[in-house]
Amino acid sequence: MDAGSYHYRLLTRGDFSAFWALFTDNLVNLLILSGVCRFVFQMPEEIVFGRIVPGAAVAILAGVVVHAWLARHTAGCRGRERYTQKLVTPDQAAA
Repeated sequence: MDAGSYHYRLLTRGDFSAFWALFTDNLVNLLILSGVCRFVFQMPEEIVFGRIVPGAAVAILAGVVVHAWLARHTAGCRGRERYTQKLVTPDQAAA
């Protein structure tokens, strides 16, 4: 495929299920984080919900943006829409 004619689709069919999985995973992690900070370490509510949870949310959002940019960049360099890591077995690596 010619690099000039390549077009990267921003949304595909499986993106909703991937978004839902990422959303629920991060939501559960934030709930556990806030519960541990509040009840195990006895941190004040102002610090947990005013600093830690918003900071974690910004970090998660930044990670998603960087990951999306890297996926688009890699797909453009490779000239294909789907780019995943190829699984290499030890005997294949030795060859």
